[in-house]
Amino acid sequence: MNEKRILVVDDDPEVRLFVETVLSDSGLATTAAGDGADALRQLARSSFDLLLTDIRMPGMDGFELAQRARALDPALAVLFMSGYSAEYRFDPAHDDFIAKPFRPRQLLSCVHRIINRPDRCRRRTNG
Repeated sequence: MNEKRILVVDDDPEVRLFVETVLSDSGLATTAAGDGADALRQLARSSFDLLLTDIRMPGMDGFELAQRARALDPALAVLFMSGYSAEYRFDPAHDDFIAKPFRPRQLLSCVHRIINRPDRCRRRTNG
C-alpha cells in the first residue's frame, strides 16, 4: 500500500503537535519541522505527498518554503495554513489554504481532498 506522507511545518509547537496528532491518528505518516530550514532538510532526505505549512514563521515564511520545496519536487502538493487569512490572496486554482483555527475534521477533509487528487498520485523517488 502506498502510504501518504505529510511534512507539517509550523513554528508553534502546540499547533505542530495538534496537526501531527490529528493526521497520524487518521493513519497518515507525518514528519514535523519547526521552521523552513529544517523542512528543506527533511525534503532533501525524503519524499512527501504534501507540505502543510504555516505562512508566518521567523526566518523563512511559508511562501518562500513552498517555492524552494517545489524546486526540489515540482509536483509536491502544498497546503498553506494561517491565522491571518485576511492578509493573503490565494488563487484557488493553484493554492490550497486552511484558516486557523480549524477543527480536526476540517483539516482531514482538506488534506484528503488534496492528497487524493489524481494529479497527486505520482511520488518522487530519491535516488
